[in-house]
Parts: sequence; C-alpha cells; structure tokens
Amino acid sequence: MPKMAENGDFEFFVRDDDIAGAIRSCSRRIKHGKAGDRMLITVQRVLAPWTRLKKEEKDSITEVVSSRADVQNRALELSGFATHEVFTSRDLMMNMTKNNVFLAVVELMEKKYSDIIALSLKNNRLKYLEMASMLPYFAKNLKVLDLSDNHIESISELEKLKGLKLTTLFLENNPVCEKYTKASDYLSAVQDIFPRITMLDSNECSARPDAFNDDNEFIEPPVKPGYYYGDAGIRTIVETFIVQFFEAYDGNDPSASRKNLVAAYDDKNSQFTLSIENLYEDMGGSTRWPNSDNFSFHVRISHNIKRIDKWGKNHRPNRLFFGALDIASQLRKMPATRHLVESFVVDVVLATSSLMIFSVQGLFEEAPFSVLPNIPQLNFFSRTFTVTPKENGSLCVISDELYLSSMSQSRIERYRIQLEKVNNATSAAPAPLPAAAAASDAGELVPDEATRKAMVEAFCRDSGMLPEWSEKCLVDGEWNYEVRHQ
Repeated sequence: MPKMAENGDFEFFVRDDDIAGAIRSCSRRIKHGKAGDRMLITVQRVLAPWTRLKKEEKDSITEVVSSRADVQNRALELSGFATHEVFTSRDLMMNMTKNNVFLAVVELMEKKYSDIIALSLKNNRLKYLEMASMLPYFAKNLKVLDLSDNHIESISELEKLKGLKLTTLFLENNPVCEKYTKASDYLSAVQDIFPRITMLDSNECSARPDAFNDDNEFIEPPVKPGYYYGDAGIRTIVETFIVQFFEAYDGNDPSASRKNLVAAYDDKNSQFTLSIENLYEDMGGSTRWPNSDNFSFHVRISHNIKRIDKWGKNHRPNRLFFGALDIASQLRKMPATRHLVESFVVDVVLATSSLMIFSVQGLFEEAPFSVLPNIPQLNFFSRTFTVTPKENGSLCVISDELYLSSMSQSRIERYRIQLEKVNNATSAAPAPLPAAAAASDAGELVPDEATRKAMVEAFCRDSGMLPEWSEKCLVDGEWNYEVRHQ
C-alpha cells in the first residue's frame, strides 16, 4: 500500500521485522540521482490497516478461491466473491471491500496462484484499489483483468496497478466510465497506465507504439538481414539436418527415437554439454522451470561456469559427454519434448568446406505436457552445432552445446514480436549482389573483385578478425573502408 504522506514522506507497509530491518539498514546509503541528498529511511511499528481473520474465515476463503481457480488455464474467477454459497451457508460476510478479506485473497494468490494470466474481480463493489496494488508483485504474469460492475469512480485508482503488463481490461459499468464522452479519450486515459492494452471492454484497439520501450522494459534491438545461410546450398543442408534432428528428438517414444541420433554424432570426437538457468524478471524474482523434477535433472548435468564454485573441477567430467554412444545415451534420458518449429531462428556462424557452425533457437514444451495443447508451458532453448561434412553429403556433429532457460509469459510475447521482425526482415531481404559491380543506395559502385579482396586482407590485418567477418563488416559499411576502420 505505497502512498505519499501529508508531510511529503513516501510510506509503505511490510509484513515482518526482518524485512523492515533489512530496509532500514539501507538508510543514508542511497543517494538521490540529481539532488545528491542521501535517503533517510525510518521504521515504525504500527497497527496494520487490516485485522486478523478467524481460522474459519481463512479456511472458507481458501476453499472458495480454490474452487474458483482454473489451474490449467492459469485463471482465477473471483466475481461476486461474497455471494459464494460457502460464505452464505456459514453466515459469513466476506466482501472484498474489507481490507482483511482482500489481503487474505492476495496472499493466497502469492502462495498458490502467482502464475495466473487472467483474473476476474467483477461485481465486488470495489471502489478503492489499495489492496489490489500488491497484484503487480504477486501476479507478475497477469495479462487479463476484469474490474467491470464495480464502484470505481476515478481513473487514478488504476494507477495503483500500474506495474501490471495488461493486454486486456474490462472496466465497463463503473462510474469512472461515465466521465468520458469520447471513446478515444477513454482509451487514451487507460493506455496512459497500461500502454499494452489491445482489448478494452470487449473492443479491440492497438497498443501504444512505445508500449515496450519504457525505462524498465526490454527494448527490442533493430533487425536487419544478415548472413543467415550464405547460399541456397548451405540452407538446404542446414535445414534438412535440423528437421531430421528434431523429428528424432521429439518422437512419440523419445527413448527409442533418440537412439537414431547416434548416427548424427562423430563416433569418438563429438561432445555434448548443457546449461540451464532461471531468468530474473524486471520486477524481481525468477521465473521457475515448470516442472521441478525436470529442472533438478538438468541442473545435475548443467555445465554452467557461473556455478563452478558449487561443483568444481572434480565434478566436471560428469557434466561433459563424449562420443556418439555416450551422447545418445544421455539424450535418451532427458525428458520428452515438443519443439515449436515455427519459433525457430537459425543463424550460420561459420561455413567452410571442412567445418560449419550454426545455431538454432526457439521455444519448446517439456513433459509432462499441458492437458490443453493450446496453453503449453513454454521454455526457451538455444542449440549450437559444430559439424563436419560426411561422404554422403550429410553432416556429422562434433560439438553440441544446449542452453535452456525458463520463460515468463512476457518474455514469450517479446520473443514472438522479435521473431516476427526477423521473419519480415528475412522475407524482405534484397537479393545478394552479383560478383560484378552493383550500384549501392548512395549511388556508388561496389569495388571489383580484386579491390574487395585487397580491402578484406587489409581489414584482417588492422582488426585481427577472420576474413569471413572482415568481409561482412565491409559489406555492412557498403565497402567504405574508412567508416568501418574507425
């Protein structure tokens, strides 16, 4: 319940002495960025603005909330909360307008339903949203919120929920809606608080253009066509390998189908490593792996240099797998998976006649799979293959590096936006320039082959880079050596 006090102090409540003590220890250690003053933090023990509930009341609230939870769809339906038969049959007044009741519900959400993406608080006679201000911290993935049929009079009440990354909001049949005569003004007022809104009161709209570009948000890097494959021949080889590899990896019986992957790796000189990480979100805390048993399995073989202090040199051999048989055996032990091929992004890092390095990244689901196929528990993977050619035109893997990470709903949405940009950039990419000179956008000519070769050699000497990357830098700079040299 953060707020500005009348004397100009910023006040908020915490729930125990340890937290209060930790915050107080920061007093005078934080300096104001512009004024240079050091922040003074004081702690005062006060009576909380809510009272304790009786055990019967808490148990009843837990029973009602549990009955209204849709775990599979990650939704919580709390409309008309006080009218539930559990309360009425026991003669209990559990209105959500009572702070202690709302607090009990929010704390239950924190413990059991923190991953919900949809919440309905419809028809609860809510006028003020102080207690709901905890939702951005306890329900960080919330995207759909229904506040319709309440008593909210001011749009400023929504400011208390500003940390939420909502895309859908229902606010109709609240007094605040009557204050607007123009739909554009109403939408603008709401998007000032929730810029990602694309559905307001069942009406579709466009999110703010800068919805993802505030100071605390992921800023998507610019996307442009690069050296994705180099030529059609390399593309065919790489994509054929990827399709066949993941068909075997995601087979109906992975333990059996992954046996066939033994042929993909070099008999003695191949290596496989895995690393896994739970990513931290902007608002604090990490997004946990959907299944704790699977996470524990991956951690046991995770070859993460950030954790080297925990497992040290003696355990390193247990986290590296060598040779086709050893690697295939380990892959068979790993949980069954479903990779979303449409989410794949492929990049060829190096391509020569004797060696090729390429990476593939995307989203995947891991067993046990979601009962509802349209709501999978998605994770992120990035796999880097180093391969050599075989006599029959196929590829032989000598290094397979797999990185796994958890994915929150917001990260998945950002990935899909970036994926769309990559696809658009790739499809709109101009055809490669012919060997002969061609006109650039500036009207200049690309140097002839001999000049380009001399420029690449000079750039290699000056930069210490390999010829392939030196040439790429020069191409990106439209063969203006002075610009790239600087």
